[in-house]
Amino acid sequence: MNENIHLEYKSSLKKDYAENYIEIIYDSIKKKYIKIYLYSWKYGTIDLNNGKKEIHKWETEDDSKTGSYLNRNYPIICLNGETKDENIEDGIIEENIKYINTLIIDNDKKIIINNAIKYLKKIKS
Repeated sequence: MNENIHLEYKSSLKKDYAENYIEIIYDSIKKKYIKIYLYSWKYGTIDLNNGKKEIHKWETEDDSKTGSYLNRNYPIICLNGETKDENIEDGIIEENIKYINTLIIDNDKKIIINNAIKYLKKIKS
């Protein structure tokens, strides 16, 4: 019997470019979240894996230009290192809640998603 529930939802801005992405793996027997991952094209990512939460924000253009000689000539916007910025975390969560509210999903899945978000907010990064 498979006890893990795997939920995965993605909205796209264009082909191969995600706007929001949510992945949750929930152990329905142990009532435990194994993985929670939220992505926002605007703010960054939140990744909860094995009880550890990491928040990463997108670099600014200035951030991408600093660093190596190659970066100054061919800047790309990447994820910065880990951040503790609560505004970034709130933005990622809000964008994904807005997205989830546009989906037609059954009540059990909505409960798992909403509880996952509440759980994420409780954990210190």
